[in-house]
Amino acid sequence: MSGSEILPLLTYPHHTHIRNSSTSPAQFIPSSSVTYPEQQSWIGWMDWKKRLPMEWLDRFLGINFDGYWSDIECHKEVCEKLHWEGNADLAGVGMVASYIIEMALTTAFVLGVGLLLSARALTTDSAVLDSLFIDPKDTSTKCFSNALQTSVGVFWDTALMFAITIIIAGVTVSWHNSSSYYTMFFASLSSNLATAAVVVVWPLYLPNCRHITYRWAALCVVCMGNAAIATNYWLTGPDSGARAQDIHLSYDWTCLSMRVHHGIQFWPHAVLLVPAFVASLVPITLLAGYILTAILVIQRKIRGLPSPSLDSPVFTTVSIATVFILPGICITMFTLMWVSLAFLIKHRGIVAGVAGPSLQEGYWSFGQILALATWVPTLVDFFAIWKVGLFVALASGLSRLMLILVRPYQDDHIPTSTRNRAFTRYPGQAKDDIQQ
Repeated sequence: MSGSEILPLLTYPHHTHIRNSSTSPAQFIPSSSVTYPEQQSWIGWMDWKKRLPMEWLDRFLGINFDGYWSDIECHKEVCEKLHWEGNADLAGVGMVASYIIEMALTTAFVLGVGLLLSARALTTDSAVLDSLFIDPKDTSTKCFSNALQTSVGVFWDTALMFAITIIIAGVTVSWHNSSSYYTMFFASLSSNLATAAVVVVWPLYLPNCRHITYRWAALCVVCMGNAAIATNYWLTGPDSGARAQDIHLSYDWTCLSMRVHHGIQFWPHAVLLVPAFVASLVPITLLAGYILTAILVIQRKIRGLPSPSLDSPVFTTVSIATVFILPGICITMFTLMWVSLAFLIKHRGIVAGVAGPSLQEGYWSFGQILALATWVPTLVDFFAIWKVGLFVALASGLSRLMLILVRPYQDDHIPTSTRNRAFTRYPGQAKDDIQQ
């Protein structure tokens, strides 16, 4: 059976395509007028719905669905009818490059802050880290810790706007009635990637930033929008609403299950749903903290008592929840972020093997170029913040770079009191370290 013979089925999605054995032309009969024996009982009806359209194609058209896909895979025309030719603005080359840049910067900041905290734990005074100057001419604002904090803020604000854009596009595409399951699948993966980066870097920046309320609100909108996209994909199966009567979409779901899911429905759904569920815990945790605080304040106001202090039991409970729950969410999202990226790259390859030359995700488009251009101002800001340290590192070699990051590279700019406190624990090495 060639791809051209199956096109009438896809051209008339709301009709059952039954070929009359006595005549060569195909006759199209409304699906509502066809009676199936399996529909006599509830169990039989459910079983019939699960087998549709695979056995439906075999019964009425004489097409061996498994053999069709295993032998000749998917024709270009069929991919175009199913909208499997790709969506470059969701999973194109430029979008994947943007996701990789975002993931790499997220990982770099997590490691940088982790090394900074580890170094502080090993020193007798945290002021030592404030003397790791990136720019010897500006010792007030260009220390390593301040430069890192500024870089995190620049990156997080850019990642937040990028995530909001992806969420708006994902909601628009996913909730459209004619969207294919392929489009919904990659829209959910893309929104997971954009949301994960914002959630992971969030604790490193928000506690010290200005206008924190607005950023909290934007973060909650991103998390809930991501959850809405994943939930819509989960609930909009082949048996839901109008899609259950659309043979075109049922055919699309079966193709996606066979080619992308490989017959295992749980794991792909888990990759889409688990990150969205974990991210939704962020606004839930924040909302719970605000509710507990409001209840305590209102209760004390009714009793005529003063407002509670920060060391009250409720505030202590909220602080404990913030200290333990939110970092756990961030660590989980960091792992799921890379898992989602691996799934995106893997499934792009699978679909590329099915669609062949008709795949549009290998071509550049306006949206992909715009996504890459989003990170240009961020990279320029990074260069402006770290340029002196980078120039010194390039001039002095890798050893000098390590010296900038972990030790003062110019002793004259370190206050005497700070230098003395720094080497109190290592009196025997103080002279050698100062000479270096």
